[in-house]
Amino acid sequence: LGYRGPEISPDPEARILFLGDSIVMGDYLNEQDTFVFRVGELARADQRNWDVVNAGVGGISLKNELSILVETGLSTEPDIVVLGFYLNDFQESPGVYIQNWTLPFFKDSRLLYHALKVANLFRVAEEPKPEISEIREVDGQRVATVKDYRKIYEDQKIRVAGWKKAFEEDVDISGHIAKVDPLLYEGIIANFADWGGAWSPEMWEYISPLLAEFKRLSVEHEFQPLLLCFPVRAQVEADRLFDYPQRRLSQLADELDIPMFDLLPVLRDRRGGEALFYDHCHHTPVGNGLIAEAVYRFMGEYR
Repeated sequence: LGYRGPEISPDPEARILFLGDSIVMGDYLNEQDTFVFRVGELARADQRNWDVVNAGVGGISLKNELSILVETGLSTEPDIVVLGFYLNDFQESPGVYIQNWTLPFFKDSRLLYHALKVANLFRVAEEPKPEISEIREVDGQRVATVKDYRKIYEDQKIRVAGWKKAFEEDVDISGHIAKVDPLLYEGIIANFADWGGAWSPEMWEYISPLLAEFKRLSVEHEFQPLLLCFPVRAQVEADRLFDYPQRRLSQLADELDIPMFDLLPVLRDRRGGEALFYDHCHHTPVGNGLIAEAVYRFMGEYR
C-alpha cells in the first residue's frame, strides 16, 4: 500500500491506522524513533496484539488524509483510525512536478538526479508554472492536471488573505495575543498561510465539513475515529497558554462525537528540558517518545 513500516499483520487483536502529515509519518526519523512505532511497542509490552499502521505522508492536507483513508486505508479494515491534525491542515497540498526524462543519463546518475530535484523544488516553491490544461476522465473520475492545480493554488491564496484580514481586525483574538505575547502574534502573522491560519475562525468553518466526512466514514465502515491535535512549537514555548486552535478543534470534535487528544499540555509540561522539536513542528526522538506514551494511554480508553 506504500505505507511506512512493516507489512500489515494478519488477525491482530486490533488494527490501528494512523493518518497525518510528516509529523505522523516521521520521514526524517529512524522507524524506531517515530511515535507511531513506539505506540506499537508499548502495546506489545502490555501483551496487546495491536497492528499499528503508519499511513502518514509528508506535506499533505486534511483532504488528502481522507483520500488516503478512502482509497487504501479502508481496505486494511481498521478497528481504530487516528487522524493526526496539525494547524496547517487546511492547506492545499503542493503540486507534484513530473519530470520528462529526455536525457537517459539523468536517471542513471544519483548526483544529477538530486541536482535536478533540488532545481525543481525551487521552481515549484516560487510559483507553479503549468503548461498542460486538459481535464481528463480516468475510470469515470475527474483527473486534475497541473494547470488545474494552479487555479486551486491561486484560490487558496485569495481565501487565506481574507482570513488574515479578518483575524487582524478581530480584537478579541488578535488584539489579546498582540498585547500579551507580541512574538507569538508576529509568528502567527508571518506564518498565516501555514500554521498561523489556524487562528482564523473562517479556517474552522472551512475544515468542518471534512471532519464531518471523517465521522460519516467511521459510521459507515464501523471503525472508532480518534483525533490528535499537534501544536506548533511557538505555542509550546510561549509563556502564556494560547490554545485557540485546540479549543476550536475540540468544539468540532464534541459536536461530531469524535474523541480528541490535545498534545499541547503534554508538551508544555516538558518544556525547558530535553529538546522536543527540531524545527517549528517536527519532534525529536525525545518528543516522539513523550507523544507515544501520552497517545497510548489515550487510545487505551477506546480499545
